[in-house]
Amino acid sequence: MSGKGSSSDRPPYLVGYKKPPLSGRFKKGQSGNKSGRPKRSRQNIVLVTALQDALNEQVKITNNGRTRRVTKLEAAFKQLANKAAMGDARAITTILRMANELGLSRKTPITIVFEADDEAV
Repeated sequence: MSGKGSSSDRPPYLVGYKKPPLSGRFKKGQSGNKSGRPKRSRQNIVLVTALQDALNEQVKITNNGRTRRVTKLEAAFKQLANKAAMGDARAITTILRMANELGLSRKTPITIVFEADDEAV
């Protein structure tokens, strides 16, 4: 008695790559993550808020004889860039790493051309 669609005609279900056992699959309408995403700790929220508030405070800076107000974060980046321009190795490393992570690094390599008297040195 082999009619079409009977369970005896089908080959047995093989468990393997991308084929979990039938008993281990999610049931219809049931979430796979019962407890959901954990909430941030209260202490973490306080620290993040305090840091944001501190970095967003306004300070006065003088640039080329003009006084203007910027956030502490902007002032810190300006100081870092100025130190890097003065040759501070740690500042250079930090600013290049940050520029690379933010996608601000140059796409074309920098070519350095030496003059004849530079070559002598």
